[in-house]
Amino acid sequence: MLCTLEDNLNFPLQAEAMGEPVEVIGLDDRRSSLRKGIAARVRKGDREYSTGLADLNFIAPDPASAEWLAMYRYWAGMNEET
Repeated sequence: MLCTLEDNLNFPLQAEAMGEPVEVIGLDDRRSSLRKGIAARVRKGDREYSTGLADLNFIAPDPASAEWLAMYRYWAGMNEET
């Protein structure tokens, strides 16, 4: 799933992490695992760090990225009721 998302998400993506705006610049394969899920590399100002992809609230992603993010949430068992 990690490689598929890396290939299909259109980085950078705008998101919120803990209520703060961040820019998602990629995925972090070293910090991702089946147990912890996929980690995203984010930038806030001049600082870069990793956080869980599932912990991010994406802001107006392009349609292709939105579809892949929805597939990830489904794969990870985080179905949202609408």
